[in-house]
Amino acid sequence: MRTVPHKTGAIIAIILFALAIGIAGRAPSDERDWETGLARAPVFNAAGENEWTLRNMRAFEFTPNGSGKGGWRDTVINADDLETVWFFV
Repeated sequence: MRTVPHKTGAIIAIILFALAIGIAGRAPSDERDWETGLARAPVFNAAGENEWTLRNMRAFEFTPNGSGKGGWRDTVINADDLETVWFFV
């Protein structure tokens, strides 16, 4: 079995380290080219004691080829009207 010389192994390690730093060093941004349906972040605002306004809620339908149609909608959520919550952060 042939072994990789120490110099070549060191060069490969340096290149991999530089790539890892470059990828990990990217800051999160909303200014990138996002896929359809992911371009906007949802925004919650308190509208009252038991009410919240949700803006930029996804309202898309996707076809099997991956294209999407639809858009974004805003809605008011009243805590008294909720029956179940599947996911909340």
